[in-house]
Amino acid sequence: MQKTILVVDDEQAVTDLLSYNLRKANYNVLTADDGLEALRVAHESQPDLILLDVMIPQMDGMDVCREIRKTS
Repeated sequence: MQKTILVVDDEQAVTDLLSYNLRKANYNVLTADDGLEALRVAHESQPDLILLDVMIPQMDGMDVCREIRKTS
């Protein structure tokens, strides 16, 4: 079964590079570029792993992590 990884970063180059390499390693990759989108995607898809940048727009990564931990 293919594992899903959510990559959260506001820098498109970082997201693209991580996504490319993770897909080559046979992971399903989802992306988000801000904190609110990350929460929505995490809630809807329940990824196996989240790679989360701390400094992202809308809601910083630490707050996103705290919110996700409340429900996981």
